[in-house]
Amino acid sequence: MDTLLSAFCFVLATAPSALANAPTLENPGRPTPYFSWDTVPVAFHGANKARLYSPEEAKELATRYQMIALEKWYTPCGAQGPTQAGPECDVEAKMASTFKAIKAANPNVTTLLYLNSMFNFAFYRLNGLLLAREAAGLPSLLRDRDGTLISLCNDGNVYCNITNYDLSVPEVRDLWLELVVNMTRDGYADGVFADHGYERGVEPSRHDLAPPEDPQLCNGQGAGRKCYHFSPDFAPKFNAGHEFLLNNTQDVLAKLTGGPVIDGPYGAWNGAACNFRNMRKDVAKGQDGTGPFVLEFNRAANGRPDGCKPDESCLAAFLIAAEKYSYMSCFHSQDSADEQLPDFLPEFSKPLGKPQGPAVEEKRGIWTRRFTSHVGETLVTYNERKDSGTIQWASDNVLV
Repeated sequence: MDTLLSAFCFVLATAPSALANAPTLENPGRPTPYFSWDTVPVAFHGANKARLYSPEEAKELATRYQMIALEKWYTPCGAQGPTQAGPECDVEAKMASTFKAIKAANPNVTTLLYLNSMFNFAFYRLNGLLLAREAAGLPSLLRDRDGTLISLCNDGNVYCNITNYDLSVPEVRDLWLELVVNMTRDGYADGVFADHGYERGVEPSRHDLAPPEDPQLCNGQGAGRKCYHFSPDFAPKFNAGHEFLLNNTQDVLAKLTGGPVIDGPYGAWNGAACNFRNMRKDVAKGQDGTGPFVLEFNRAANGRPDGCKPDESCLAAFLIAAEKYSYMSCFHSQDSADEQLPDFLPEFSKPLGKPQGPAVEEKRGIWTRRFTSHVGETLVTYNERKDSGTIQWASDNVLV
């Protein structure tokens, strides 16, 4: 509790808006995660369900990737389902131990704590604090219009008995932010992956209780699917609290670490790796200020390779479209104690260098871009009409 109280005082000193009764914060501070053109900018998102990462694996992560998010299912108690482990699991502490090892190997890398901004997963220490508030008669968990406590399933019913934060309550938002601040100070985290817990197949929105005439929240699949309904006057309070939580956390992190809030005001995940047209649109929106600019591209499109193992055409498409804070993102879950980290493509380690400028459309649908490193010029070419590309690496022409 002393740690939480000191963090609470720290938040008061650095971000008084965290305790505002009315969630009104706009234009939060901008994130500045680690990014380098020295090699292909690659991020990692995943975790080992069976054990902690070893010191050797932590070093591998630190030296391979520029940004690293550890998922909620880290270690056996974090992966327990469909009935989750309780707050004694303290998955935050397990993430912190690995972040510490990562930072020891490479202090520049940006580390991200997975902390859903909607779902109160039971195996977080935070859940214990919310349950204590509830036991003291301080409503903190979301209830529907009939007063029924929300309990949903997620990830294809892998996790159930999930309660939700009541984000209309300022003190609940404060506890969430306190955890993030604690992790920046004691847990070696720089940012937060603030997953929203959306059901599959539904376009994400920062305001989950909708439509206005019958606000509801649904999740789960098959027999595990449930929908809860809320009063039209409550939904705007909850939705405003959700947006404030994301914006205010980003504002605080911008001052503390520069780390992003992914799924927040400036950061997005799950972009379609290898989909040249969509990537260019996403990057353009980030550059002109109409969308997030910290972008992770990892989702396989039309059967194409994902962010862990893109082929040459996929990687060419990415390099043609990418700008600062665009990452090829490797999403990988290890299910057994024997399973190791994914292979790291040799191309990811080749010298790249800063781009000489934006991509140029030499002919209709034929794009080129040049990068310059200490070993020379790398030429990337992409044929938009054929969805194919090539990379002439400068290092391939250097005699060893």
